[in-house]
Amino acid sequence: LAGGSSNAAAALELAAACWGLGLSAEMRLELASILGSDVPFFMTGAPAALVEGRGERVTPLPPLTGRPGLLLVAPPLAVSTARAFARFDELPARDRPTVTDELVAAWRADLDAPALVGWAERLRASNDLWPAAVLLAPGLEALRAALEAGTDRPWLMSGSGSSLFTLYASPDEAAEAGQRLTREMSAELTGARLYATDLHGPDPVWRQP
Repeated sequence: LAGGSSNAAAALELAAACWGLGLSAEMRLELASILGSDVPFFMTGAPAALVEGRGERVTPLPPLTGRPGLLLVAPPLAVSTARAFARFDELPARDRPTVTDELVAAWRADLDAPALVGWAERLRASNDLWPAAVLLAPGLEALRAALEAGTDRPWLMSGSGSSLFTLYASPDEAAEAGQRLTREMSAELTGARLYATDLHGPDPVWRQP
């Protein structure tokens, strides 16, 4: 998830250190924004943040109480980010959801891991790129429906897709759910990669294959 952007942030920090550039925080942020929209977030080193604009406005959020787990499914379905945004521009405008603002307020009020899991249902429809992604990769909608039926919980799309994820109160719970899915949904998950992790990484608690 945003692996290229995190690599870019690390490369920028390494180059600045190796060449002794002495870049100010403002200059690093400006360079990060040029490299990509997700890069400024990784430059902050914050585990969570409110990101606005084109990605250049990053407001770190306080540490979350507890250690929530994420179960991630990366299916063998390709969704081009550029094509997803282009298709989004062709679709009718949607009202801006307020759930992000409400989640940020709750996060700042000492949100804990179980409570974050409870937000998943409302966050499910908050990704504006979902309608575009399912048009570009029709199998994505059927996969999400199967995952929701198999886990009895809402699944969200990461970025422009095609990765899907759901939330658990701990990484161990996410790993147990992933192991169960690989046994019970082997046909639906053919060619997919599964990861159970926390919000920090970088190594997953469990993965398949």
